[in-house]
Amino acid sequence: MDEKSLVTYLVYYFILSPIAKIFFVNIHYFVSKQKRDEYLIRKLVKWGNIIDFIHVAVASYFLGFREITVQVESFSFLGWPFIVHWNTLTFIFLSFTTIIIAVIGHFSLFYLHRDAYYHKFFSLYFIFHLSIKLIVFSSDTVYFFMGWELLGFSSVLLIAFYEHRTNPLKNAMRVLFIYESGDIFLLGLIALLTFLHIEDMTRLVLIQEHGYAWAMVLLIIACFFKSGIFPWTWLPRAMEGPTPSSAAFYGSLSTHIPIFLLLRFWPREWSLPVYWPEVWTISHPANAIAIAVAVCAFSAFITTHMSRQHADAKNTIAYATMTQLAIIYIEIFFGLRTLALVHVVSHGIYRTFEFLRTPSLLHFYHTME
Repeated sequence: MDEKSLVTYLVYYFILSPIAKIFFVNIHYFVSKQKRDEYLIRKLVKWGNIIDFIHVAVASYFLGFREITVQVESFSFLGWPFIVHWNTLTFIFLSFTTIIIAVIGHFSLFYLHRDAYYHKFFSLYFIFHLSIKLIVFSSDTVYFFMGWELLGFSSVLLIAFYEHRTNPLKNAMRVLFIYESGDIFLLGLIALLTFLHIEDMTRLVLIQEHGYAWAMVLLIIACFFKSGIFPWTWLPRAMEGPTPSSAAFYGSLSTHIPIFLLLRFWPREWSLPVYWPEVWTISHPANAIAIAVAVCAFSAFITTHMSRQHADAKNTIAYATMTQLAIIYIEIFFGLRTLALVHVVSHGIYRTFEFLRTPSLLHFYHTME
């Protein structure tokens, strides 16, 4: 099997397997006589994680950090080409997301034991899995935007997970409004790329040649909304969901995926050190980067102090997460891409552990008291 065929196979596996698991969970729920039967779900999650790890190991051995570009025509008979740029970033984020999703899935099997919404959680969990893999693999505008929207869809539904309570529903609607407000800017960027006949988002630098350098603002705003950099008040409201979803979405993956977007699609030429010797005018594209750095610095300052004033453990972690994300964005805008990559992966792993550790930590604290 050659390298391009292996990349194509990996795309089909990591995209189609979560879809099959979503159907299995829902069919099992409606067919099973015992609505709280968890045995098959446990086997599905455990064996699914093992098979995912095997595929990541195969990708590591045969592909590693090579540079390979594959275009899958009419992916799954949908009619749109699926563009994959396999490189160091793709491999690192594939490994990172697979490990985090596996850990959270295994933790959830026991954390949500005998929960009335057990099947509902894992159905949304696999939708989240699908969205992450679409974002990690696809560089084309269509499938990437599908993954981006599915990520927000599963996030909002997990915030409203405990539907018998009023607060989760209210906060889910607030987060949905903020998500969609940010998605409008990404949709505007994709519409511009489609107008310019640019299907591959890695060729984003071409918009500067067409005189649309100002469009970088659209990407920055979309990422800021998704990561909670601005407005920074919505992330604690998203903590209404169960702890595993808080760890997956707001501790490690959902808030960190926009950084992966910038690392992969943001041109290296668009950084402050590159523009620094030039004379900036009002219309110069470097002004957008300078304003973004200022917003990140202000957000980091505010969220640092807010994290120290909150008594709620999950809210404290949420504000601390936003502080680190703002710093990572500043690193990218200053051209420190390797530092940003190491920072985002290590921070995602640390925050996942911190979120998953919170319930038992509070229990031990009250026991000591």
